[in-house]
Amino acid sequence: MTDTIPRRMSVDDETVDWSIAPHLSISVDGVEQQQVISYDIDAGLIVKFAMDGEGKAVVRDDERVTEEVRGVVTVTMRSDAEPSARAEG
Repeated sequence: MTDTIPRRMSVDDETVDWSIAPHLSISVDGVEQQQVISYDIDAGLIVKFAMDGEGKAVVRDDERVTEEVRGVVTVTMRSDAEPSARAEG
């Protein structure tokens, strides 16, 4: 696993380091985000799957709906991962 958290990451990017991805905690304005499919610290943007009030994926025309969240994006390693690293915009 790499010791550097990328400034941006996307599931569509072929260069994603899949050994690090499951260990990342991604927050926007201090609120941890779930179902994140891409983030860009410098742009202050994440894209994630939209969830309804019951925590179920929102689906339209057989496709999962995505939503953008903007703010200060902070990405850290979860406490169960090594090494300890932090990247913030």
